[in-house]
Amino acid sequence: MIPWSSLYSNRSRFIHPNLVSGSGGASIQLSAGYPDPSLFPLQELHAAVSAYSGMNDLSVLQYNSPGGFEPLKEVIAEKSEKTASSNILLTQGSQQGLDLLAKVLLNPGDTVIVEAPTFHGALWVFESAEAKVVGIPVDSQGMNMIALEEFLSSHSGVNRPKLIYTIPTFHNPTGVTMTLERRLELIRISEAYGIPILEDAPYNDLWFDSEPPPTLLDLAGTDQILHLGTFSKTLCPSFRVGWLAASEEIISKCLHFKHIADTCSNGFIQRVVHGLHMNSFLQTNIKHAQKLYRSKRNALTEALKQIPSDKLQFQNPQGGFFAWLELGTEISAEVLQEEASKRGVLIAASPMFYQDGDGSPSACRITFSYPSESEIAEGIHILGEIITNHNVRDVTAWKK
Repeated sequence: MIPWSSLYSNRSRFIHPNLVSGSGGASIQLSAGYPDPSLFPLQELHAAVSAYSGMNDLSVLQYNSPGGFEPLKEVIAEKSEKTASSNILLTQGSQQGLDLLAKVLLNPGDTVIVEAPTFHGALWVFESAEAKVVGIPVDSQGMNMIALEEFLSSHSGVNRPKLIYTIPTFHNPTGVTMTLERRLELIRISEAYGIPILEDAPYNDLWFDSEPPPTLLDLAGTDQILHLGTFSKTLCPSFRVGWLAASEEIISKCLHFKHIADTCSNGFIQRVVHGLHMNSFLQTNIKHAQKLYRSKRNALTEALKQIPSDKLQFQNPQGGFFAWLELGTEISAEVLQEEASKRGVLIAASPMFYQDGDGSPSACRITFSYPSESEIAEGIHILGEIITNHNVRDVTAWKK
């Protein structure tokens, strides 16, 4: 008998639920950040496969460059005036880019600054790297710059953090967007303290009413900014095509670890994605997604307004997939999550978005991208009933 429990590395001892765990079957899925499947390019994928089969070009099935399909890199580089194709590394989704950067930059014990709350997948990457994670509060304008600089001013020298991780546009999980003023202030702070910024930007194209401010990459360039992007939200997640934009030196370092991890990414799918850009399907699909998600956002907003409580707070997201519902003293998020699950509604309670779960116990992330508008209305109605009934029980118990 092999004593497996005594052989695990330190990083493997951290146990988490699956990052992607299915659509929830018959449940109303307000938890996971899935795109609407009606936007998936099924017919276009079928046409692409048929076209390549007819060409009899076996090279598309061969090992390809670890850095990715060059024409697609060129298309991505054109998204910013600050990048060339040599600044782009194609990855297996942006999550791999995050993991590669952790391998390149972080030693055990290094400090990483994140927003509090933040994307749980990023927390798991930094935890696996055995980094110390420090959360800086987020408000309606993004990361709190005063709190950030106060922390940095007291942790200089050998205690200086290695990295600032941020999702400035349509933030996950809160849905807020960092203002231009704060973006410029973040860049100033980064330069003053010599700490690079990792900008995670999976939702930038999915704006509803007006375009968001320029990316940090556009404002400061690759000498200061590490930028992650993906086609998972604008085409489909299973393609697993994302990218890292960075200096050529960082790209070279990450390329080494990517080669170790998977030799190369799926060159065939990268060609398909490039073709969907060249025939304008991608651009058209983004417009369809903006319209669809705007309508779903509106459905969510109207449903939340129907909950009879003056203590619930939420901000109307201007893009992306998520809204952040603050419950106040009405009910804890974990109790709401448990009771909702019993009635077939899945939500994401706030502790998972904080390091060690040390965050607000009375908030939850609501996903509006995946469910239908009728499911959104039904799901929020059920949440409202749970909150109302919980309050009635609390009052009754207090009177006794």
